[in-house]
Amino acid sequence: MNQVTTLIFKLTSFFSVCVIGIFLTFTEEICFFIYHNLDISNFLVLLSPLVILIYLDKVIDAMLRGLDKQVGVMYCNIVDLISTIVLIYTLVPVFGIYGYIAIIAISEILNFTISLIQLYKASHFKFDFISYVFVPLILVLVTKFLFDAIDNYIEYDLGFVLLKIAIFIGVYLVLLGIFNVFRHKKAQS
Repeated sequence: MNQVTTLIFKLTSFFSVCVIGIFLTFTEEICFFIYHNLDISNFLVLLSPLVILIYLDKVIDAMLRGLDKQVGVMYCNIVDLISTIVLIYTLVPVFGIYGYIAIIAISEILNFTISLIQLYKASHFKFDFISYVFVPLILVLVTKFLFDAIDNYIEYDLGFVLLKIAIFIGVYLVLLGIFNVFRHKKAQS
């Protein structure tokens, strides 16, 4: 169980970090094609770091349900719901949209933390934060800076943007391979 949990965490981390890199590198293009508005690009940048928490939280919840811990997931979601309602009631009238963005961040961090604690208690898995989160984040930032140095203009051709995103993913995967991040360590029972 520890090996499967660790592998799922590792793959989810690699994927979600790549999505963060895509959001940060192609912010304007994404906003143009999806929302037809470049003014919201700042919000995409503010919310993009939460992607890793969102993906990992969903995976943790699914694993907990598979371990017959769905009641704990339900309690976690109830705590998250109540805290979010209280925060919306108190922060949004004062801070507006930035208060709401802070609420999303607080909610995701709270939900992720509670779920992670529950999963650890249920499985005692080992997760190498440095190899599975920190190194991929550094590599995706290197990839972003490479792209920013080479290509620093907004592209309005969807096919070309998709090609650039595919190249971005390829460079990120090559860097992961070069730094041997794909290796799978056997979890000790």
